[in-house]
Amino acid sequence: MDETEENSIKKINIWMNEHSQPSYEALVDLARSETPEAYEILRELALKYNISHDDSTPLLELAAKISNIIGKAPDESNY
Repeated sequence: MDETEENSIKKINIWMNEHSQPSYEALVDLARSETPEAYEILRELALKYNISHDDSTPLLELAAKISNIIGKAPDESNY
């Protein structure tokens, strides 16, 4: 494992530790960042919550699905 991979893993672990139950906003911010770490974190969360997805699933869509599963989606009745 090279230094770049180690740094990436560290970033993923830090984010996961800081967001054990991530909010909708945290998930959306992560998806919008479109970093390799964001991709990995969202994929790991999808696996954790047994959400079907593939490599073509947009990150924002995946973030919304994760948010719905963990009950952190915004109340849409306010829109």
